[in-house]
Amino acid sequence: MKKKIGILLGVCVCALVACLPQGGLAKDTKTVRVAVPVKAMQPLQTSTAAQKGAQSDPATQAGTTNPKAKGNNTKAAAPSLPVYDPAKDAAPAEGLPIEETNFQFSEPLLVRPKTDTIVIHHVGVPDGDTSAAAIHRAHLANGWAGIGYHYVIRKNGLIERGRPLATVGAHAYGENYHTVGINVTGNFDKEIPTKAQLESLTELVTALCRIYHIEPSATTIVGHRDLNDTDCPGKNLYALLPQLRADVKAQLLVDRFKDTHILKLHKQPQAPADTSVARDVPVQANMGN
Repeated sequence: MKKKIGILLGVCVCALVACLPQGGLAKDTKTVRVAVPVKAMQPLQTSTAAQKGAQSDPATQAGTTNPKAKGNNTKAAAPSLPVYDPAKDAAPAEGLPIEETNFQFSEPLLVRPKTDTIVIHHVGVPDGDTSAAAIHRAHLANGWAGIGYHYVIRKNGLIERGRPLATVGAHAYGENYHTVGINVTGNFDKEIPTKAQLESLTELVTALCRIYHIEPSATTIVGHRDLNDTDCPGKNLYALLPQLRADVKAQLLVDRFKDTHILKLHKQPQAPADTSVARDVPVQANMGN
């Protein structure tokens, strides 16, 4: 009797195994999940975190949900934008010395429809000084359209052009249609920005606020980490952003004061001459004699 039960159980087990997909239970791994922090899966460097070109870049595509993005997290349909033509679409000049690079991109760039936010990045890895050309080559080697940032600020304060200012960038996931990206070279989780870098950053952000009529605030001059889940632009640079906003705001106030002062000088009406006092003086003088 025991032998018959054993045989019967063996047949049932074999039938059950035969009903499984090839590879058996081991193949069904969908129910086995390992929780990994998002930051642990993302590299520190923004050069590799930067996205593809404006058309194939997932950072510029709609239909994504970004838990740290500003405003409505549900993106609408991707806008239909014109291809950038430098002859008619170029942005106004910054009024600063900018090292022009004239990079060639592997895809057509698109015209950014609006600009209301400036995003500050660092290179991350490698640390030290990195040129816009080196970042451009690295992004091309990754199969991307080219450098995703609009500017790169070197250790000596030199500002190099990345993408043309008027184009859609590829530097902040889901936020590229309304932002300008500035990369300050270095790894500011370990390094401190140089004085020359901070001065150039202040001048550049001030110029961009003038061009696009941006009011400096914690929502208009931001670090990459304010928009996406990343450590960029590093703790040492991120800690300086409040001072950057204050310095830019002060410079814009100086500009407005100058403009207001000049207007008042031109528009202030002259007071009419009061001749009554002049007529009374001789009379009083005669009476005193």
